[in-house]
Amino acid sequence: MKGYLADRVRTERWAIEGDETAGRHEMNVWPEGAHLTVGLWFDRPSAPCALAQVCDVLESQGAGFNGAVASGPREARFSWVFEVHNFGFTEGLPPSLVRNQLHDGALYRVGMHMPGLGPVAVTYDGTPRAELPAAAHPVLLVLEADEFGMPREVWSADDHMRAEQRQQRVMQCLKTLCDMLDPAYAVLGVEHLTPIPAALTGGASLAADAYVSRRLSGAAAPMLPVRLAEVAAYGREVPWRNGVFYSGGSSPQPTTGTASTPHGRPRPCWSGRHCRTNEGVAGRK
Repeated sequence: MKGYLADRVRTERWAIEGDETAGRHEMNVWPEGAHLTVGLWFDRPSAPCALAQVCDVLESQGAGFNGAVASGPREARFSWVFEVHNFGFTEGLPPSLVRNQLHDGALYRVGMHMPGLGPVAVTYDGTPRAELPAAAHPVLLVLEADEFGMPREVWSADDHMRAEQRQQRVMQCLKTLCDMLDPAYAVLGVEHLTPIPAALTGGASLAADAYVSRRLSGAAAPMLPVRLAEVAAYGREVPWRNGVFYSGGSSPQPTTGTASTPHGRPRPCWSGRHCRTNEGVAGRK
């Protein structure tokens, strides 16, 4: 288990240990099994907050709130959301109340359901060893990985077909978010931690599948050009409205190294051998 994932699991187990009610609420917010993760880092202040804006876009694409949320005091500083003081779950809220609390900045995790993709948690990603306000955290979408949570070698023909369909839907979701909100960058992976600029400077790698805005300057993330060069060396560049999507999944070669190895090759979310990026979805004219 990757270090960041172990930290996340330990933190969340500690937070709900001995609290059966909290555990039930968490299951309504957090998808089951292995997870596909979409992380977006925003470099510009926004009102409403980035978490609310992401949920607004998802709603515009047909997603709906399931009524389960996790809230805490505004302006908290934290590494992981479960560390927020008085962090707690509520379920059964009407969509209008969820929207109001999102726009007020009182929510740290929201449960939604997306057509064709199923349950999704929208939350803040962790910033290990750095306590930051919510606005400095990446926004994270957590979806069920389904076939992508299994080794490709055991996929059946039906698994391949379902994986291609899921890939296209996730790519369309990511492209819509990037086109409408223009984050500084976004990463896609299986249980992948979204690096903040300080982490990139410290040696963290981008995911093999990543979006970067054209307006992002080297001053905002000095090591970003180096990390992009690592991805571009074996990936494919696909132009989107506001930036470029770097598709490591288009590489036909097997993956070596891990996403956490500074000089290793990040692991693509999509396997080039089994499920290539659909150019129609990824922005081909």
